[in-house]
Amino acid sequence: MMRDIHFKILACAGACALASGVPVLGGDGERFEFSELHMGVRCTVTLHASDEETGREAARGAFELLAALDAAMSDYRRDSEVSRLNASAGGGPLSISDDLARVLDRARRIARLSDGAFDPTLGPVIELWRTARDEKRLPHRAELDAARLRTGWQDLFIDPEFRRAGLRRAGMSINLGGIGKGYAAQRAVELLSRRGFDTCMVALAGDIAVGEAPPGAAGWAIRIHTGLAPDRTILVEHACVSTSGDIEQFVEIDGVRYSHVVDPRTGLGLTNRRAAAVVSANGALADACATALCVTGGLNGGLRELLDGSQWLIVIQDAQGKLVETVSEGWRAHPQRIEVGGAASSAEERTDSRMDHNVPPEGFTALFDGASLGGWRPVAGDPPSLAAMSAQERESAAAAAAESFAAHWSVEHGAMRFDGAGPSIQVDVPSPDFDLMLDWKIEPGGDSGVYLRGCPQVQIWDNPVGSGGLYNNHLHPSTPLVRADRPVGEWNRFWIRLVGDRVTVFLNDQLVVDDVPLENSRDRASPLPENGPIELQAHGTPLYVRNVFVRGIPRDSAATFDARLAWWREARFGMFIHWGLYAIPAGRWNGRTYGGPSEWLMHYAGIPPKEYEPLAARFNPVKFDAVEWARVAADAGMKYVVITSKHHDGFSLHQTATSGYDVMDATPFRRDIMRELAEAVRAQGLRIGWYHSILDWHDPDAGSTSARTFPRYMRRLMAQVTELLTKYGPVSILWFDGEWIGEWNDERGRLLYDLCRRLQPAIIVNNRVGKSRSGMGGFSSDPASPGDFGTPEQEVPARGLPGVAWESCMTMNDSWGFKADDRNWKSVSTLIRMLAEVASKGGNLLLNVGPTAEGEIPRESVERLREMGEWLRANGEAIYGTEAGPFERLPWGRCTRRGRTLYLHVFDWPRDAELRIAGLLTPVRSARLLVGGAPLQTRRDGEDVVIAVPAAAPDPRNTVIVLELGGEAALREAVVRPEADGSITLRASEARTTGSSLRYEARADRDCLGFWTDAGDGAEWKIRWPGGGSRSCRVELTWACEAGSEGSTVSIEAEGTALEFTVKATGSWGDFRTEEIGRMTLGASERITVRVRALHKPGAAVMNLRSIRMIPD
Repeated sequence: MMRDIHFKILACAGACALASGVPVLGGDGERFEFSELHMGVRCTVTLHASDEETGREAARGAFELLAALDAAMSDYRRDSEVSRLNASAGGGPLSISDDLARVLDRARRIARLSDGAFDPTLGPVIELWRTARDEKRLPHRAELDAARLRTGWQDLFIDPEFRRAGLRRAGMSINLGGIGKGYAAQRAVELLSRRGFDTCMVALAGDIAVGEAPPGAAGWAIRIHTGLAPDRTILVEHACVSTSGDIEQFVEIDGVRYSHVVDPRTGLGLTNRRAAAVVSANGALADACATALCVTGGLNGGLRELLDGSQWLIVIQDAQGKLVETVSEGWRAHPQRIEVGGAASSAEERTDSRMDHNVPPEGFTALFDGASLGGWRPVAGDPPSLAAMSAQERESAAAAAAESFAAHWSVEHGAMRFDGAGPSIQVDVPSPDFDLMLDWKIEPGGDSGVYLRGCPQVQIWDNPVGSGGLYNNHLHPSTPLVRADRPVGEWNRFWIRLVGDRVTVFLNDQLVVDDVPLENSRDRASPLPENGPIELQAHGTPLYVRNVFVRGIPRDSAATFDARLAWWREARFGMFIHWGLYAIPAGRWNGRTYGGPSEWLMHYAGIPPKEYEPLAARFNPVKFDAVEWARVAADAGMKYVVITSKHHDGFSLHQTATSGYDVMDATPFRRDIMRELAEAVRAQGLRIGWYHSILDWHDPDAGSTSARTFPRYMRRLMAQVTELLTKYGPVSILWFDGEWIGEWNDERGRLLYDLCRRLQPAIIVNNRVGKSRSGMGGFSSDPASPGDFGTPEQEVPARGLPGVAWESCMTMNDSWGFKADDRNWKSVSTLIRMLAEVASKGGNLLLNVGPTAEGEIPRESVERLREMGEWLRANGEAIYGTEAGPFERLPWGRCTRRGRTLYLHVFDWPRDAELRIAGLLTPVRSARLLVGGAPLQTRRDGEDVVIAVPAAAPDPRNTVIVLELGGEAALREAVVRPEADGSITLRASEARTTGSSLRYEARADRDCLGFWTDAGDGAEWKIRWPGGGSRSCRVELTWACEAGSEGSTVSIEAEGTALEFTVKATGSWGDFRTEEIGRMTLGASERITVRVRALHKPGAAVMNLRSIRMIPD
């Protein structure tokens, strides 16, 4: 007897109901059925086995395979391979599994030949249609248009041989609901057959695959139920059957019936009743073509090619309700037993990879078009040999090489072929620095290479050492870090980067040469040539080459550098946002409050990653409002925003395909914070930038000191940066940090910097991408280090950084991230003066906010920013677009300038209503208050200009006076002068520091020379003490020194005399004390240089020095 199984139609399964059975029981074993839920549907495995347990074990293997395929192809699962691809849309390609590579390759081929009737990139439209069906409303036209713009199978990149895929445009997404189950059913049948269960059937709702016919039967009986035409039963063997239609999956909206099958041409479900069935040797083909036939209602040229050897059925109900049934010739001729041709396994179907061969990825240029050797030329000899020839000899050698080139180099199947007996060939490249992609394969014993600028080759050979090393590079020999070659005869892929004389090589996605200097092997006493061709070496064995792509790496000129930074220099003021999981504990762990900024809690509290990770499940900032954050920044007068995409704890605020440890995959919040903020910031007319940490406490490879493991992290880091710069539109700044780790160097920094510039040519990148810092807050300018601007941290350089673009990053309290008990807020006055201080020295101020775990910027920050914004709306002319003032120091404030206009920022209003500008020699044309415009009188007093000002400061925080000069500012040397009582005060803010660590700390509770950790550092002041004659004076010192660091010997020196003293402890680095430390007698000179230096430092630091006061007798 015969037992039917009825298959309900589910959301992604197709639409004709199917039934199956076998006419004979017994024979070679007994028939068993097992079912589980997989891929969103009820999956049934039917097979013949000796006993139930044996059959169950076999079925378990099939179910495990289906679960693995679901983990690759599901768009519902956040951790699937497809979801990773979708999350990286717009970025570079990712490595994928063999199964997903095959499915995507077939999906794109079917999309091409069906003219898009089946499209695996319909994800945005399908997601929108799912919502519409649930809510029983049509999508808004704007929603639908936006979703359709994010589709297009042409922008699905797939390289099945190297198992890499990607979506070329941000916002795209893959949906394999119309192909995945057919492929999975066939794969499961193949698995069962390999394990000896040839008589089997696997059914996933509307997709069935069958093996050998049951004993005594002509085939597996499949009943096709369209819901339109009468049912029919067919017999099939070694075949796949898939159906599509709307027998059960449909929705009625406004009286119109819409199918769950989406028409790519409209973005809506089909509205005319139709069903299709396909019987094929290939499950993926049957599944996808059933969908395509439903959409088209018939065969087009491409579908006819696809379905050659397969059988198909289409049933359509026209507008009058009449049924029109069309079947293939094979189905019509043998309606009972359907025969299919091809019998290809899921792994053997021909691929569509030729679609990508020799078509350059975005940004690259093809050096070989797959059809001819145009642009390539034979090499008649190496440069020294050619130079030694006569003109006639060179001509003869060139002719012989050309003849040999034509005889031994050819194009076959889209690849260059060298038969092993001819000259090397070369091609010019458009830029001296470049990225080169190249696929190659060799035969057993093969030996060849790729010459860069005509010098040492990147080795290709059949050798246990492996390919990719630099052959004939004597000064810096390089063998491959790993053997990454595929088996001889298979295609391999090089990615070679040459910048200056440094070479990095990836082979099949593995780093084999890491930033090695390339030498001039033709003349080792000379540097590497500035330019030169790419050359394929002829070395007596066959070589095959294809996909030869190059991308130039531009070099900055002074003009292009200034053009990139022009907006940033105009801006002067930006918002820094530190936000992440650390906002939840807010500085406390296991009941204890830890010192230091909250974002370092994982480090200070010694929290292992596994104990820190659960914070992600608690990250649900329901009060986060990107629009409000952007408004706060704009109202404060800020011109750009930089937010932490990933801090040192390794948690990402953007969805990253490199791990699931991000806001979209690991938290209940599941919102794309970066996209929301970027859009809101741009809507306010501001620019967006990302902070990204190189240091990563969560990634085990990031902390490794092994050269063989850190490159794995380097690849993930590069992938994260690629995501950040390809998914969110124009990004103006990339702000790196954590570069002090041992494995980081300028060479790796250059790779990262070049990646940023390649993906976003107009971007600016801070100096922490390389190693040009000295200490956490210091900065040293090294032209060999990558980066566009310096980043003094929690300090304003006492003299600025002349000739260098720089930006001080500062907190409003003491922590970058939100810290519950940090109430040490800077005053509005301090912040306004800080902004003026930074601008007066030619820098930018990046002022930080640390939002709470709920997603709110703290009230204290908002209030201070609002008042800063009010001040800037009145005084912004004195900040935006200004340059550093001409003065080294002004005792009452700071100065910015724009051309011949000086803006005097007066912090300390003169008690005598006269503001003195010492040493300004240029004539003054006018003076006025910036706010209100009231004119002010000026007079000259020797080398000084004196301005008559109101008795009281109009704005005690910072009153700006505009001074118009008659020419460029000309100054006498800046000196410290005596005060009214005749004493000289040498303030920390006026010192010129020497050395690598000592620097001015501008905080109100510091106002000192701090970070004096190097005894070789020092400071000096130039003073002018009129009157002549030697002077005896008492010396007072104001300093602070933490207990345990006392004991340093310090010398104050001037005019050949010195005063030594021993530093005593004052309690802490913030407890300042003033004491008279001795007497000095100065010479008769009017101009004197006073220096202070350490002679001995037994503790952590010398001291914090606020001032030295010299009081004459």
